[in-house]
Amino acid sequence: LHRLIRRQRQMCIRDRYTITYIGLEGSDTDMDSLITKYTVTGTSFSLPMPARDGYSFTGWTCDNDGVSIEESNGSCTVTISANTTGDICITAGWMQQNLMLYDTTNQPVEGYNGTDPLPYTISIQNNDTTEEVLVAYWTTAANRTGGTRYAPGTVRANVSASVLYAVQTAPDTPMEISSMELLTILRDKVNDYTDAAAQKLWRDGHYALTADFTLDSAWTQGIGGNGRDMSGAYLTGTFDGRGHTITYDNAGDALIGHVQTYGAAADTAIRNVKVTGTIVNKTHYNQIGGVVDYVYGITSGSAAAPPEISGCIAENLTIRTELPDNSVVDTGGIIGGSTNRMNITDCHVRGGNNVFASNGTAGKEGGIIG
Repeated sequence: LHRLIRRQRQMCIRDRYTITYIGLEGSDTDMDSLITKYTVTGTSFSLPMPARDGYSFTGWTCDNDGVSIEESNGSCTVTISANTTGDICITAGWMQQNLMLYDTTNQPVEGYNGTDPLPYTISIQNNDTTEEVLVAYWTTAANRTGGTRYAPGTVRANVSASVLYAVQTAPDTPMEISSMELLTILRDKVNDYTDAAAQKLWRDGHYALTADFTLDSAWTQGIGGNGRDMSGAYLTGTFDGRGHTITYDNAGDALIGHVQTYGAAADTAIRNVKVTGTIVNKTHYNQIGGVVDYVYGITSGSAAAPPEISGCIAENLTIRTELPDNSVVDTGGIIGGSTNRMNITDCHVRGGNNVFASNGTAGKEGGIIG
């Protein structure tokens, strides 16, 4: 009898099976507190009711035979019957909550259905008028200080929150450009003259790079059109490269097309952009630069501050124009050309630069500005 009991105990010790929990990523569950082993003698234990930002817990489930789960009054009991064998999986179920968005005045964002990607622009009611606002980012902090930030365009599945608050673009709260997709959206919105109101909203915005980018031959038009663009495609806000590098891989245009001040409510500036590589101009006949094609400055007596181009660097940059002879193209390592007054500070052209207009094209050429 003693031998039989000893053998049964040895079998119980040997036949220990694993309990795996699925779906707890991002929840408040203490994984170390969970039961992770059982034996053929069976067992019963409690499970917590977990919480997760942006989701509602729908319950625990298990498809293994011999396992039952009962939930009652906010508690959960798992029972594993005797003689059950094999590893088992217990899954936490979740349902994503509808997202609630609040505008810059802490009013609910009208028209948002709770599941779409985070909007780039929102409408704000101010008495009897409606103002369109460009969103720099969305945050979980109601006071807009700290919290978790989400970029406009983020899909709902990547937002682990149920409530977010809008922060409007400003020089000290720019929209952060972290992907080629967002950089292209910015360019296309600024350059789209078919919607004047939306175009003005985007061109007056404030932006900052958070990564390096490579622009290839598909980049045929800069942010603000090609050089001196007369379609209203120009940048009037601020663009801060934050020291990041734009590498041109036979790009068709500079990063920025046309910059100008008039009509802008805030300062106009391009700052801290580094460029390198090769630009091949095959399409436009006015100005082309390494960072900015054309700057339209302020006229004498203007009360506006002049546009600022500062902290920009062109290193080992080649600008080549392939247009018919006698085409007039102004070319510069930082700025292609300009009109009226602007401020250029702390900009440098260095390394084995080749900045020129080929194929017999005429125009002004310069290291910093053409």
